[in-house]
Amino acid sequence: MRTSQILALGAILSVGAGACSSGPGDGVSASVTGTVSYLLRIALAPDAVVTVRLQDTSLRNVAATLVGEQIQNADGRQVPIPFEVAYDPADIVATNTYTVSATIEEGGRITWRSTTAFAVITRGAPTSDVAILVDQLP
Repeated sequence: MRTSQILALGAILSVGAGACSSGPGDGVSASVTGTVSYLLRIALAPDAVVTVRLQDTSLRNVAATLVGEQIQNADGRQVPIPFEVAYDPADIVATNTYTVSATIEEGGRITWRSTTAFAVITRGAPTSDVAILVDQLP
């Protein structure tokens, strides 16, 4: 089993577990939702894997901190691909900056990547209907 398949399976299991139990103290009770898409009229490969990451990007010149992630197989679907990244509201600091980014992997290689930071959660930024636009990599 390839690493991307294992990660995708892990994401599916963790999302499924979160959907089954969502009460106080379980650690995950909020989410950022939206779609991942691109402007070119090109079909995704049947094996496409879409990854959306929610990160704390408050500090410059420091690696972003991963707050939540969703990895899903496109399963023949085409863009726009919906996403839902769960996170624990207790991990959110009101004065920090949070962004979502996305990649699409086809044939074991990243072929699409967002090049713009899409702000979410704090400072009036949305938590739903977030439209992540990805660019094709050469």
